[in-house]
Amino acid sequence: DVNKVVTRTYHDGLNRPVREERTLVALDDPKSSTRITRKVWEKTYDTRGRVDSETRFDYLPAAPGSDNTDEQVIALTSRYRYDAWGHRCEEQKTDGVKL
Repeated sequence: DVNKVVTRTYHDGLNRPVREERTLVALDDPKSSTRITRKVWEKTYDTRGRVDSETRFDYLPAAPGSDNTDEQVIALTSRYRYDAWGHRCEEQKTDGVKL
């Protein structure tokens, strides 16, 4: 795109999307040529081809003044259950709440 962000979607052998990644310019130095690739989301499927789980990733920068310069990766996973007719009947969020 205009901000030089490259988005890649990976598919499995059945052409289902399983992962998306974005490559962007390093946030701490926009004029740098350093590029960072980050995973945006991942999906898994059950044996019937339904989405079993979906994980979204968030990236938190290191705290200012910290000795650790690595960013923290937060993975937020939702899991799904289906009824006998194949309709999604339950979603369990990362915090354990079921919808």
